[in-house]
Amino acid sequence: MPPIAAKPKWVKNVCKDIIDFRDKIYVPTLIEVSPYKSLEEYMKKKIPVLNQGDTNACTGFSLTTAAHYLFKTRKINPLSDALSPFMIYGLARRYDEFNTIDDSGSSIRAGMKAWHKHGLSLINKWNKNYNGNYTIEIAQDAATRPLGAYYRVNHKDIVAMHCALTEVGILYVSAGIGSGWDEVGKDGIIKENGKDPAGHAFVIVGYDDKG
Repeated sequence: MPPIAAKPKWVKNVCKDIIDFRDKIYVPTLIEVSPYKSLEEYMKKKIPVLNQGDTNACTGFSLTTAAHYLFKTRKINPLSDALSPFMIYGLARRYDEFNTIDDSGSSIRAGMKAWHKHGLSLINKWNKNYNGNYTIEIAQDAATRPLGAYYRVNHKDIVAMHCALTEVGILYVSAGIGSGWDEVGKDGIIKENGKDPAGHAFVIVGYDDKG
């Protein structure tokens, strides 16, 4: 019997997001908050599921997923084209706090700063094989998709997180995770095993009655 190839593991190397007291903290409003926000509700929006593959660009892929959701669900001029996670990651590495030339990940703060400073380009202008030159054409295209306002949500405040998800629909986050993330069952539940802790960037799109 031929050997079975091992299931590939995602690269988990996002750098820890440091506190910046210039951040604007999200304050929950009096909007009605449902006791749950289902994954099925999010999937109905038909947001592309992005695969970072063997790259280190989880910060770029997760932020691009958030951007796809925001642009594709807006009422005026919803976006139909795919955005570039490689642009976000490439520029984020120029803004992160770690000053390393190695392609070893970045922070979500740097990703937000890249979007805030430059906007978002389409994938057909900056793909995986692009050389990274920031051209006038890319700059002009990206500038048509600015970030706008953004807030830090207190990760220890479940009420604030639920309220933010109700208002906006998606959260861009980073967290320390274990190898259990590579062993998700058919039920979708991630069983934390405490092994191989590492940083990863992803999005939160819903919650249930357990949190």
